[in-house]
Amino acid sequence: MAAQQIGLEGDLMINEGSRLLYDADFESNISKTLVQLNVRSGLLLLVGTEDDDGMEDVGFVLKHE
Repeated sequence: MAAQQIGLEGDLMINEGSRLLYDADFESNISKTLVQLNVRSGLLLLVGTEDDDGMEDVGFVLKHE
């Protein structure tokens, strides 16, 4: 459902640089917060799908105030 809310189809995957934070087959981080994963302000998170559907990943730059 979350993938569809940002216009993506299929299973989500979330990366910070080359580091995989989440995908449907890698759920060990699902209960961790971004702080616990050492994801800091200014980093770029890329949200996409594993499907080769031609869709671009959606990028989010985190900002903590």
